[in-house]
Formats: sequence, structure tokens, C-alpha cells
Amino acid sequence: MAKPCTELAYIIGTVHGDGCVTKNKANYEYLIELGVVDKEFAITFSRAMSRILDVKYHKPRWNEKEKRWRVDYHSKAFAEWYKKIEKEGLETMIFSQNITDGEIKLMCL
Repeated sequence: MAKPCTELAYIIGTVHGDGCVTKNKANYEYLIELGVVDKEFAITFSRAMSRILDVKYHKPRWNEKEKRWRVDYHSKAFAEWYKKIEKEGLETMIFSQNITDGEIKLMCL
């Protein structure tokens, strides 16, 4: 039976709205990043990313020039998967969705 994957849904929504996924062609580095003014938002995102990627938590850092809290993670697998669903459209990868106030709840098998 499918179960809600709220952390993954949170990450997808956050990256789609306030973050970005990029590939540096010079060094083949895949980057998932977020830059926001709300520190708690950055902390919550970073906790979710560390759990989804099963890696060490990255503490948000303040960027004085941008006046934003920055969080970044490196994952080729996540970056390629995200770019695929972004290209194909989120709806093709979502089995069931509940959209309320911008929140998407994914159902994972």
C-alpha cells in the first residue's frame, strides 16, 4: 500500500518554488540549493534533504551579500531525477496528490 512521503513532497515543492537544481559542466558537480531569508525554513529544508539523501545535515549559512540563508547539497541521482520530473511534468510522477495552500503530498509505494 502507498504511504505519504511528505518530506520528499516538501523538498520538491521547495526546490520548485524557492530553490534550484544545477549541473556545473566544468566539473560535473550536481547541486541542489536553497537561498531564503527565513532561517527556520532553511533549517527545515536542510533536515529534510539530509534524511532523503541519507547524508550528514548541512547547517544553513548566512550570505551577507545576498542577505539570505543558503543551504546546498550535492547529489547526481537526485538532480537527474528532479530534472526528469521537471521536464516530464510533476503530475506524471505523482500517484496521488492533495494540494492545499501550495502543499503537495506524494504517495510512495
